[in-house]
Amino acid sequence: MIDRAKATHLKVDSQAACLSSYKMDLIKDRDGWQADLGESIRKISALESDIARYKAEYDGYVGEHNSASAALGDARAALNKAERDRLEAAKKIFGMCEFGGNVGWRGAGLRDL
Repeated sequence: MIDRAKATHLKVDSQAACLSSYKMDLIKDRDGWQADLGESIRKISALESDIARYKAEYDGYVGEHNSASAALGDARAALNKAERDRLEAAKKIFGMCEFGGNVGWRGAGLRDL
């Protein structure tokens, strides 16, 4: 009976050693996972920072595009107004010619219109 008790005790000690080894492996794995998780979190933070920087750059480009579009619209409006003014001036000059005014082609500068 004592021999069986000793054998059982050895089995328990052996199982306890195995359990302790498993616990150490789990702790190592956990620490490794935590290190991997920490590295992943750092990478994610870096990516989020890059995304924020790219978004700011994109927003800057959109702002520049909108400003350029507004300037182009203003230039088109000014060009259209100048064209309307030119046509109005031509109508007035042609009107003077039609109604017997003494404005000739050269005097009116119609070659430049």
